[in-house]
Amino acid sequence: MQCSNQPCDQFDQLKGLAESARQAAFQSMIAASAYGALMLFIKNSFAAVTHQPLVELFFDYMDSLGLSSSLQIRSRGVIETWCGPHQPTDAIEAELFEALKFKGRVFDFNHRTIFNATNVSILIKNMPEDVEDYGRKKDILAVLLECCEARISSLEKQDVLREILNLLIESVTDLNKTLKKNNDKTVCFMEQLMEEVRISFDNLALTEEQEEDFTMMVDKTMGKLVEMHMDGWDAADKFKKIINAANEQLATPPNLLQKNQV
Repeated sequence: MQCSNQPCDQFDQLKGLAESARQAAFQSMIAASAYGALMLFIKNSFAAVTHQPLVELFFDYMDSLGLSSSLQIRSRGVIETWCGPHQPTDAIEAELFEALKFKGRVFDFNHRTIFNATNVSILIKNMPEDVEDYGRKKDILAVLLECCEARISSLEKQDVLREILNLLIESVTDLNKTLKKNNDKTVCFMEQLMEEVRISFDNLALTEEQEEDFTMMVDKTMGKLVEMHMDGWDAADKFKKIINAANEQLATPPNLLQKNQV
């Protein structure tokens, strides 16, 4: 027994709606997974204190998206270009980055797309042909670009701070050497002065009161010399505390999340 046309049409419509709902749910799950992995990348990127860990995180994330990519980082006059976490790209692709880095934020060409920022460029070699999938991955990659750009800029600032800190350490080291040298000279001077005072007492035939006045004057002068040296050591100690505090701030942070954590 065959059904009338109307019930069959309704059944086909319901079947089509169910399939559409299934596809929509499936696509939503894919998008949620991609954005979840992106959040993991962003969190882990804060633990990267050099370019290499950031590059490794980048290619791990590209693998999770099923994208073939290359990455270029331009930082403080140095250009680094990779087609894998430990694999520098060839000269031809490096020239391609150079030619396309001023083509705008996002530039499509020959089924490829390049995403450009000041310090970072991302080249995707297999962007999806499906319009919805392309749009979704384009949005994700735009966020990824901003994250990489921000992290590279932060690492640049940390490098500058480390250089300043190293200069400060050198200055404090030189200050300590100078203070020690002056301290040795002062001790020698004070010993000579005390010997000359002792000899003067024997030769000048001073009264007991005059000897006491002269001794007090010498003690007072020597006390001021000691205070001057103590002030110098106090200043050096303060610099050391500043250096230690800066080192703690620039120290390698702990990993926020493991790569395989979901």
